Amino acid sequence: MTSAQSGNSTDGITTSEHDTDTRTEGVGARQPRDRTAGWGGRYLDVCTKKSRAAYGAMTRDPRLDDLQAIGLNDMWLEIADTFGVDQFLGMWEVMTRYMESSDPRVRVPNLYRFFKLQRDRFIVTLREEKKLSGPEIRQKLKEVLCEDISVRHIDRVLKKHNIEL
Repeated sequence: MTSAQSGNSTDGITTSEHDTDTRTEGVGARQPRDRTAGWGGRYLDVCTKKSRAAYGAMTRDPRLDDLQAIGLNDMWLEIADTFGVDQFLGMWEVMTRYMESSDPRVRVPNLYRFFKLQRDRFIVTLREEKKLSGPEIRQKLKEVLCEDISVRHIDRVLKKHNIEL
C-alpha cells in the first residue's frame, strides 16, 4: 500500500495517517517539512554600541587599549569603539595614504553640509513632484525634518536649482 492509499490527501499533499503534521510527498513549496531545529532562527549576534553594555566588558576590543596607549585622543577612541577597531584601522590607513601623498592635515567637513544637501533635495522634490507652494513646503519641512526655515529661504533654494517659483 502506498502512502497515497494509506494517508489523507488534500490539495495534492499526502500525509501519513499516523502523523498528520508531517508531509510525506509534494512538489515545490509543498515539500516535506523538517522538524524545527532546537537552535537558530534568531537575528545574528551583532553588537551595537548600545547593546554592548548589556554584554559587559567581555566584548570590548582589547586593541582599544593599544590605541589609547599610543596616545590617540578621546575622539578617535570613540570612533574606533563605535564603528569597530578593524573599520577604524581601515579608515586610518586610507587617511594615512592620502596624507603622505598630499597635505598632511585632515580636514573633516561639517556633517551639517550633508543634511543641508538632503534638505535642499527634499525641497526640490516637493516642488517638482508634489507641486507644493512655498508655505506648504515649509510646513512639510517642519513635520518631516523638524526644521523651520522661511519661505524666502525655500525660494532661494529653488532658485539655486533653477526651479520655477
